[in-house]
Amino acid sequence: MKKLVFTISFAFITVMMYSCKESDSLTPGISQNNNTNPPIKLTSNWGIHRTWDKTKGDCFIPASNCYDDIVVRPKVMQDLIAVSAGGPSAVQNYFLGSEWTEPFPDLVLPENQQCLSNLQSGNYFMIVVNNSNTGVNYFEIRLNGSNPEDEPTYVFPVAQQ
Repeated sequence: MKKLVFTISFAFITVMMYSCKESDSLTPGISQNNNTNPPIKLTSNWGIHRTWDKTKGDCFIPASNCYDDIVVRPKVMQDLIAVSAGGPSAVQNYFLGSEWTEPFPDLVLPENQQCLSNLQSGNYFMIVVNNSNTGVNYFEIRLNGSNPEDEPTYVFPVAQQ
């Protein structure tokens, strides 16, 4: 009887050790292929949590108009810079299309719907402000006809992978 218990215990431990080694090498939901791009990283509860300070070129607490930082692939950064150079119609076309869903998936949430509607209206343009100290591009979203010294309506801090 002791031999049977020992054999079953040994077999159970061996199977468990083998199973752990197999599962440790894989991360659920993440591709192990190094040729693919990692997923976009969003902060939890992405939204407006800071205020843009143009003189410092960065966003700070308290919350007013600056969204949380996002990190994007180089192609997405190039697209955003191109959109900012294209004026209000380029902003409208970008946010009426589907490309925006990769860098800004949370714009569909109820708390961000007004921002998305504004971007789709054709009444807003983007200005890129680069902060070389942080490596972040800040996309100021401004109402057409606004003065450069006015606060932007929204700011999207975007870093490149």
